[in-house]
Amino acid sequence: MQLRYSFRLYPNGPQRSALAQAFGCARVVFNDALRARETARAAGEAFPRTGDLSRLLITGAKKTDEFERYADDVVLHCVTERQARQVLAALSDRMSEVGLRLHPAKTRIVYCKDGNRRSSYEHTAFTFLGYMFRARKNRSRQGNIFLAVDPAISKDALTRIGREVRGWHLHTRTDLTFQELARWVNPKVAGWINYYGRFRPWELIPFMTRINAYLVRWIRKKYKRLAAKRKALAKLQEIARRYPRMFAHWRLAPTVSAVLV
Repeated sequence: MQLRYSFRLYPNGPQRSALAQAFGCARVVFNDALRARETARAAGEAFPRTGDLSRLLITGAKKTDEFERYADDVVLHCVTERQARQVLAALSDRMSEVGLRLHPAKTRIVYCKDGNRRSSYEHTAFTFLGYMFRARKNRSRQGNIFLAVDPAISKDALTRIGREVRGWHLHTRTDLTFQELARWVNPKVAGWINYYGRFRPWELIPFMTRINAYLVRWIRKKYKRLAAKRKALAKLQEIARRYPRMFAHWRLAPTVSAVLV
């Protein structure tokens, strides 16, 4: 007897991020290997062997100038505006050679303005992989305030995950217990926090506040004796103090986010 099984995997937030990075890197290496073979064929040379491709595309790539790639999105670091415009022109020409073109809205030269670079420029911020890179206030170890270009969750990403949370209609799921509610939302929320909370996690406070507000509405709807907002809020804060790790977003800052509404 032969058996066949059909199954589907549902990776959580960190796993999805790791898979996206792995697939993006594999796609880049595959395209580079294909181009190397096409170049060899056009020149009438023998196809490069696997070992040669590995040394050329992986080991060799690590020795090149700083260059970040993620699927179709690219960030190029340049020292001067002149260098940036030269690279942009060369990249545009290369895209034209293969029948492609740079995205007109996404392609731009950004001036990384901070405490040391104070000139004016049309673009001083950019979004990459859900993060907004721009000048932000920081505090040194000596307690001094200074400006530096730092990433944090972008407004678009914050709006997107907020819209998804709203679509869950948490306050209507009175068929679930509080523990079941936590088990339902925690995998998704933990994934967002692990990804977007890697840099400046306090920027997620509006997101945490929104989830807590839905939890207060859930308590008011499920328990008639706690229908008053003041009583429901007090109950949520009591639960948060007793079980500060029940919800994933409470773990981000237990002394603040667990009682923040």
